[in-house]
Amino acid sequence: MTLIQIRGFEPDAESPRVRVSWRFAGRRRFIDPGPNAKAEGENTFVGLLDLTLTGSGQWQLSSGHVETLDGYLGYVFTSRRETPDEYRKRTGSSVLPDSARNHRVFRLTSGFAEHDEKLGSMASVEVRRETAPTRDEAEKLIQPAIWDATVQTLGDGDWRPSMNWLDVIELLGE
Repeated sequence: MTLIQIRGFEPDAESPRVRVSWRFAGRRRFIDPGPNAKAEGENTFVGLLDLTLTGSGQWQLSSGHVETLDGYLGYVFTSRRETPDEYRKRTGSSVLPDSARNHRVFRLTSGFAEHDEKLGSMASVEVRRETAPTRDEAEKLIQPAIWDATVQTLGDGDWRPSMNWLDVIELLGE
């Protein structure tokens, strides 16, 4: 999926500017990978461009940057199935369930911080769906739980908690 957005337009600036972002799927390619580089699968990236209007009426690239979606959003997202060992720890049963079912259960867990108050915490919610939530869906589903955990700890206020990570784990046997 490619998503292209105009994220800013400043027509009255000394040099008028348009700010564009786009998302795309791809793979990292290292010119000199070094010892810590690892082969990765396909990732989602975000490209950011600033274009300024020159005196001759042409748009000129004034800055550009590409980074992973995790880096851009500021939190790490993972989505996976619960392992048999995690299932045994959660249920106490060593018998793995049959995985054929119409509605699956996903546990969404996020670590988050309210930086103004130096609060770090976690929030979880379980959802029953036919398919795993996408990153955007999972973010919307976990936000109320993050807000509730923040208010429960700090009370009512103008809080701005931000996610550090978000895991979507399909629970076995639910």
